[in-house]
Amino acid sequence: MKFKKIAAAFMSAVMICGASAGSGSPAAVRAAETYEIVFDGDYYYGVYEDHVMAGVYESNDTEIVIPDTFEGLPVTELFDNAFSHCYKAEKITIPKTITSIGHDAFKKCIFIKSLELPDGLLTVGENAFKGCTGLTSLTIPDTVTVIGNGAFSGCTGLTSLTIPDSVLSIGEIAFGGCTGLKEIKLSASLTRINKYTFYHCDSLTSVTIPDKVTLIGEAAFQCCPKLKRIDIPDSVTEICDNAFWWCESLEEINLPGSLTSVGKNLFSFDSSLRSVTFPKSLNYIPDNVCLDCSSLESVYILNPKCRICDSEELFISYSLEDEDKKPVIYGYSGSTAEEYANKYNFRFSALDQTDTTTVTATSEGISGKKGDANCDGLIDMSDAIIIMQSIANPNKYGVGGSDSAALTKQGADNGDVDTASPGITTRDALRIQEYLLGKTDSL
Repeated sequence: MKFKKIAAAFMSAVMICGASAGSGSPAAVRAAETYEIVFDGDYYYGVYEDHVMAGVYESNDTEIVIPDTFEGLPVTELFDNAFSHCYKAEKITIPKTITSIGHDAFKKCIFIKSLELPDGLLTVGENAFKGCTGLTSLTIPDTVTVIGNGAFSGCTGLTSLTIPDSVLSIGEIAFGGCTGLKEIKLSASLTRINKYTFYHCDSLTSVTIPDKVTLIGEAAFQCCPKLKRIDIPDSVTEICDNAFWWCESLEEINLPGSLTSVGKNLFSFDSSLRSVTFPKSLNYIPDNVCLDCSSLESVYILNPKCRICDSEELFISYSLEDEDKKPVIYGYSGSTAEEYANKYNFRFSALDQTDTTTVTATSEGISGKKGDANCDGLIDMSDAIIIMQSIANPNKYGVGGSDSAALTKQGADNGDVDTASPGITTRDALRIQEYLLGKTDSL
């Protein structure tokens, strides 16, 4: 049974109120337009001149099918909260005509295990799938351009997801609380990782940031306890507060030479982190940047004039009782790094005054000495530095890189001194440092 209701002023007011919670939603965009609401059993439709929005008022059905047309017009949008009262729904069929999903559309649909989103879908609204704890399988079509704030937050059943390259924007907290998410492939078109995007993704083990991203937002990866590796491209210039706070499995991090700003508490409580290098491009190291990183062995500060927060709690571990086990700070003689180390009783090791960005490696094969990563016939701090540079910026300093100081194949063989981790890693640089500090007799 159908009945109609003209919804010009009344529904516009309702949708404008809804827009305050999700101004980017399709419904908010349509708020000022006049359409007609038609109720048809459990379903309701917003009928415009050339298309229709659809939703379900309330249903106890386990299977729901949205038609692709209504009254001869294509159904192209799903209302905000379109299925939020379908508490028992296990399967929802969305027609191929849908281009927009409104905010909170599937909220509380906890029994849906999989969902087929139609090709041609352009936008996923805010909180669209929030709390869909039963959802284990989802494919995002390569027509989607926008994923709204909180779109998949709390989807604890999702274990993997691919974001197609068509996606230009992922909103804040989009995957927050996706505790089962182990892997995710991000769109190559992204230019920023917004705040709290992967907050509390408890199972996430590794992430590669696309090479167009310039900013990693506040707490973007906070509380990701299994995150072991994250690759950050040279395009990134800013990493905000708490970005990797409490990533307790993170062993290595490569901060790019393009970086100009990092936030406080950046690596705080990352108990597996052993080494960090702050590049020459960085002008300020903020408070608590590596607070209570209990495994931290070395800190490189490559900008001799870098301003360093005047606080002892940048690199200390609360559980550390032996002063000699505090991390070694590496920097240049007369630098702010040396001043900081002296003031707060950290061991300091001076880097070679030669500008490490212009050190020229000798021809491949001249030196086959273990630890001699730059093939100059010596084993010194420049070998550890070229290894760290090759990891942080492989396109420039890795084997075959564009810089004249790039690691050679022979140098990579020489530098691979840590038998527990094949190939060049930060562990190789650490082993060379230990050798230079007399902690080990050979490489």
